[in-house]
Amino acid sequence: MTFSTAFMKLYLVYQTEYRPLLTESYVKNLNHNEPIKVYLVRSLPPEFLQRLVRNK
Repeated sequence: MTFSTAFMKLYLVYQTEYRPLLTESYVKNLNHNEPIKVYLVRSLPPEFLQRLVRNK
């Protein structure tokens, strides 16, 4: 599961079981050789959001 998927599941469809995956301590414990890339999304197509909510 990606960081962005966990974020969307928590904040768009409020599946709180993903909250622990977004903590600083969890991210620090991941075994990564490079920094995690985070991108700001300013908007999403309505179809994408509807599909995400349907798969809840």
